[in-house]
Amino acid sequence: MRAWLRLLVGTVLIASARAFHSAHSHRRGHSRLVAGAAARDGTGGGEEGGGGGGGEPEKKVSARELLRSVSKGASGVIPTEPIRASRPSMYKLKSVVSGGSGTKRIMNQGKAREREISNPNRLRIIAGTAKGKKLDSPNVYLRPMMAKVRGALFSTLEHLHVFETSTTRVLDVFSGSGSVGLEALSRGASHTTFVDLSEDCVATALRNAASCGFENRASAVCARAEEVLTDPAKFGLTEPYGLISITPPYEEVVYSQLIDAVCTSPLVVADTLVVIEYPVEMGTLPQILGGDRLFGVRNRKYGRTVLAIYVFRPTQKLDMHVDEFLTLK
Repeated sequence: MRAWLRLLVGTVLIASARAFHSAHSHRRGHSRLVAGAAARDGTGGGEEGGGGGGGEPEKKVSARELLRSVSKGASGVIPTEPIRASRPSMYKLKSVVSGGSGTKRIMNQGKAREREISNPNRLRIIAGTAKGKKLDSPNVYLRPMMAKVRGALFSTLEHLHVFETSTTRVLDVFSGSGSVGLEALSRGASHTTFVDLSEDCVATALRNAASCGFENRASAVCARAEEVLTDPAKFGLTEPYGLISITPPYEEVVYSQLIDAVCTSPLVVADTLVVIEYPVEMGTLPQILGGDRLFGVRNRKYGRTVLAIYVFRPTQKLDMHVDEFLTLK
């Protein structure tokens, strides 16, 4: 077994064992129970979970079984077909009180509506050299990453020292207006490539890059994400990336195909970080993807949005929160 794989397996086993024993200690009142552990130790309402305090001895779980349960994930599978995860319209609605019928929801009209269509979520750069810069939105249905989610993501990335050297190349897949890639540039990334199937989105992302002063550090590809990841040379992409952000329209993609494409992509090398956004309707992604390729570092829920951060075959020790892949918190 390769040295890096032995290190990763050891890290996963240690973190998993801690989460597992934390689940056991809940019955003694010391910590909260994680999903899945309840079924293993009998506290989930089974025969061993009776109320007397006697009961049978706790069943021991081998390290191999524990690692298998972690890598499988709470949901057990990655969707192999489009999922149902509808989200609200891009247009902001306002509340008014009318007569005795209570509060109604109406859409802004005229110039106010035009402003919302141009920038439906009032997109701005959160931090860095372009902090506060407004971003335009394309004239297509768009569900950009919310500011609080984007802020939380980049806070984690900075904690992982992603932008310390200012040499990180970013691939913003399903870029839309380019808010994720532009946020990375503002915080020190060296280059961002936007990928989107919509010509309007690609043009908007490049226009936003220019308005932020990043025109010499941004490029774009108008094509299907899976094709770009699988055969990047066809689109003129020959260099690997240090950060890949995948924020797809939930109901228009097949997650298993996306994950297979990124796991085998020539654009991914050792220590590349991969961010995958997915809906809570999917449960939780496995902690290990592609066999021994992507290892989960973070997996956190923000409302109905989940962000998972993976690292491709790391060459250095990372603080992996394996317990976050056992159940969404």
